[in-house]
This record gives sequence, structure tokens and C-alpha cells, in this order.
Amino acid sequence: MLCSNCGVENIANAKFCQNCGAELQLPTPEMMSGVELASLGSRGVAYLIDMGVIIIIGLIVGFVWGILLYLFLLSGTDTTIDSLFANITGFIIFMGYFILLEGPLGKGQTLGKRLLKIRVVNKEDRKIIGYGGSFLRNILRLIDGIFFYLIGILSISSSDLNQRIGDKTAHTIVIKEQMQND
Repeated sequence: MLCSNCGVENIANAKFCQNCGAELQLPTPEMMSGVELASLGSRGVAYLIDMGVIIIIGLIVGFVWGILLYLFLLSGTDTTIDSLFANITGFIIFMGYFILLEGPLGKGQTLGKRLLKIRVVNKEDRKIIGYGGSFLRNILRLIDGIFFYLIGILSISSSDLNQRIGDKTAHTIVIKEQMQND
């Protein structure tokens, strides 16, 4: 369990933080009051929008790579190396997009989440997560995404807080944006 005082991860059944000694508390329904969780549907639509953005970024990077190969007359390079480069670059773009934007840079929102007015936050204090939490949450997309996200869908559907495996591990929730009355 994550300590809301110092941010250190503790063992699951700990009553006090092993680092600072603060009492650990599970989020109660009262602590969650005023928070509306994002639905599976809104999360799915946001993901589809994000995939469109990632594909566009990938096409741009691929186009630039192709131009560079042509300009430097490297068009006869080994296709295995080109394929390896494309796969590694695609993985970096995919993971980097989510890690950076769901962390401090995007304040918990990818472009899809921003359009749908949903945000990833820390479960305990509802603050924006750091890059470590964002990395942990998103590296587990590799598991959540198995069978066209069936694992993630089942996990969200069976969770009281609509959490996929990555959310549970990183102690995050996805919430609807609070409307500000100015």
C-alpha cells in the first residue's frame, strides 16, 4: 500500500508505513466522495483516439526515416535492421506517449483523455502521478492489452474503482474531470 505521507510503497497488510511510521489507510467511499470514475466506454474511446495520434506520429517518424535513408543513400541497408529499428521506434513512441502525457507533462491526460475530459490520478490523494507511477501503469499495458485488451476490460469491469491491472499496481484511478464554477 502506498503511504500518502511519504509516498513509499509498503507491504499489502501493513497498518503503518515502514518508512515514516504514518498510519496507512485504504481509500474509503467517503474519501472517494465527489469523484466520478471514468467509464469503460470513455476510457476505450480515449484509447482509440490516442492510437490514432500514435499512428500519425509513427507515420511522420517513418517518413522522416525514409527521407534520411534516401538522402544518405542508405536505401540498400539490411531489411532486418530496418524492421528492428521500426519495431523499437514504434514501441518507444507508444510507451513514451502514454508515460509522458499521463505523468506530469500531460498532467494525467493524453490527447484522447483530454478530449473526453478524463484524467489519471493517484488513488489516495487524487494528485497527478509522477513518471515512475506512469511507467509502472503503462508497462503493464503489455498484460492489460492481451487479446485486444480483454484482460484490461475484464479487470476494469470487475473492479470497484474501474481499475485495470496497471492502475491497481500503480495505485491510480481514472476520473472524470471536475467542472469548475468560475
